[in-house]
Amino acid sequence: MLVLQRFSVYRQGSPVVRDTTLSVESPGMLFLIGPGGAGKSSLLSAMASRDNGNITRMGTALLDGEDVGGPNARATLVPQHLQLAGAEPLADALTHFLRMRLDELPAWLQAHGLDEVIRLLDQPCAGLDRSLRRLLAVLAALHFETPLVLVDEPGAGLSEEHGERLCRRLHDLACRHMVVAATHNRQECLSLGGYTALLAGGRIQEIAPSADFFAAPATDAGRTYVATGNCNLPTDRAVIQDGIWWVVPGLLCGMSRPGLIVDAKTQYDRLAEADVRSLICLEERCEYAVTEAREYGIAHLHIPVNDMAPPSFNQAVDLCRRAEQPIRDNQAVAFHCRAGLGRTGTALALVLTWFGDEPEVAIAKVRRANPLAIQSDAQQRFVNEFADRIRGWHIPGSSEERSNVVG
Repeated sequence: MLVLQRFSVYRQGSPVVRDTTLSVESPGMLFLIGPGGAGKSSLLSAMASRDNGNITRMGTALLDGEDVGGPNARATLVPQHLQLAGAEPLADALTHFLRMRLDELPAWLQAHGLDEVIRLLDQPCAGLDRSLRRLLAVLAALHFETPLVLVDEPGAGLSEEHGERLCRRLHDLACRHMVVAATHNRQECLSLGGYTALLAGGRIQEIAPSADFFAAPATDAGRTYVATGNCNLPTDRAVIQDGIWWVVPGLLCGMSRPGLIVDAKTQYDRLAEADVRSLICLEERCEYAVTEAREYGIAHLHIPVNDMAPPSFNQAVDLCRRAEQPIRDNQAVAFHCRAGLGRTGTALALVLTWFGDEPEVAIAKVRRANPLAIQSDAQQRFVNEFADRIRGWHIPGSSEERSNVVG
């Protein structure tokens, strides 16, 4: 039995998950679902280890009577961004991860129904299909079975065929171990069964057999999530004050053009109070005097982007690089266009992908903060394309710096 009793998770001292209590039969499958930024990844990290410098946990977590995350606990944590990368041959990468001989690889691949990959073993990892790189990395991470298996967004970046193969592996593991997966994909929950728990507003709102949850949720929060993919809880509602809205409180925000809907001085006062040190204008032309921002100690930058359009790739790299150093220095960065929605939301999502978020996760976080953000299909497509192009060649600082941003 997996048991959580008054289990709370803190990231950098701030509560993410509060007083969670649940029990699920083991072996088995438990899915954690909820809106972007609800704390699903943090909860998995806390279950994997007691404290790691960034995550702190309180309360009780037991698996079959043993302390989860204790010194003698055995758990596997598969992060959502895991994939094979680099110029080394696939065979070298797999033998390293799997700790097996080269002549054992064909049998391992065949066991997972990947006979066609045998002929690719001499190919560099970076040259392989992205979905295949992700699938192989996750299967390799799941090779060494442990009593507790924690998987963050198992289907992220996988094709339909590869997603089905991973689901078969998770089903196999759940017959012998406790598998907990954070996901936004309800089809994974329905195909694998087990239990589904809705995490929103910092708490588990509902837990039920997966088929029952999606067919007839028992709570208002559950019904709202099944119908919309989000929750109407007060803590999940977008907070837009004086035209300013925060994707990562204290680090990353969007806003309307200074002075457009609220007095510019009021907005600059709020930015200064939040220690914003960089303001990046995305309008075609800067329609206001920038001296006032500089009087508040806020550096002003201008990267012109056409209305309803995404930036160019070079512009996207530029705006991410301009935002990166202040964020590393724990100083907040603000973006604006005219209304602070389309171009602004796109830029914020790009920065999140720059720091490691998968594009769909970045978009969900931005739209949770402002449901009207990222207004055109072209902008949304560009976030996905940008994340794919920068994958593997940008490593943004320490894991602590990254986790402060992507959560």
